[in-house]
This record gives sequence, C-alpha cells and structure tokens, in this order.
Amino acid sequence: QDLTDWKVLVVRDDDSATRHLQDVTDVPAETKTDLIEWYRRYKTAEGKGLNTFGLNEAIMDKKYGMQVCEETHLHWRTLRYGNSLVNLLVPEPQRPALVSVAEALDKLRLSAEEL
Repeated sequence: QDLTDWKVLVVRDDDSATRHLQDVTDVPAETKTDLIEWYRRYKTAEGKGLNTFGLNEAIMDKKYGMQVCEETHLHWRTLRYGNSLVNLLVPEPQRPALVSVAEALDKLRLSAEEL
C-alpha cells in the first residue's frame, strides 16, 4: 500500500535536555539522519517494506509543521463534526480561505456510537 502520512516531532519545553531546541535548525545533523533512517525502517520488524519519503526527504521547519497540523486538524474537525474550528494561530487574512476549503469537503458519516 502506498500511503502517505505526516510525522510531527515535538520536544518538551520543560525538559532541560531539549529546552534549547526551538526549530529543526537546532537539531544536530546526525540526529536528523538517525530519525529519517528510523522512520524508513521501523515497519520492517512487522515484515513490511521500507518507508519512502516525500519532500525530497527534507525535514521541514516549525512553521511548515504548524501549517500542516492546522490544516490537518481543520480537515479532521470538518469530517468529524461537519463544521470547522478556526485556530487562532491562522493569520486573519487566511481564515476565510481555510474555512471555505473545509466547508467544501465531503462530510464523513458517523454512527451514533462515534458521536
């Protein structure tokens, strides 16, 4: 199966070992390489093949990651509840466009148990 999903890595801001990590540029190159290789191989223990990556295997920055999270949440919220919840992190000029996109999405039918 050729499925694509996002991996978003975060660190605790109250941990002295990671407090200094504010964005991907603060992560050592070796650590980034190790993370990519781990995500490439982690499903092979289940007998699955190697994972492939989009974006030319680039690790994107915090700004990009936040945009992906906001967009994904907006899609989920629309599928789950049939409406959108606009995150206050989205700049005001961009909100109407995101709401329009979310409102145009097909609604996911949920059973009574899922509600």
